[in-house]
Amino acid sequence: MVGTEESTDGATGKSEILPLVEMPDMRISEVSIGTVMAQKRAYREADVIGIFSPTVFKGRLVTLEFGSSRLRLSDPADQPDGQAHPFRDGLPTAPITVAGVPMNAFLDSGNTAELTLPKRFMKTL
Repeated sequence: MVGTEESTDGATGKSEILPLVEMPDMRISEVSIGTVMAQKRAYREADVIGIFSPTVFKGRLVTLEFGSSRLRLSDPADQPDGQAHPFRDGLPTAPITVAGVPMNAFLDSGNTAELTLPKRFMKTL
């Protein structure tokens, strides 16, 4: 442990102080991520050992293969044919339409819910 850090839940606004740990020479598969600072937290999913922020993958092409439960990292120069979706506020997004309302969805592989919508949609959806 190298310190502590405040973490705020974006959905509830609830904050907590978590231990901060350093993970030197971090690698995912054979891709070097470098040294990563991470918050250590209890997580309620039995088959999850960690959640990685998209900021860890800065400068890389990130391919989320949700059907295969897989994430691939590659050089942006190796971008495959097809449509890519932009990052917004540092997070990957994809355009979706729910009940006729178009919006950009944040792709959050660490969230336990299938889809989370803001309160402002409660009366319209």
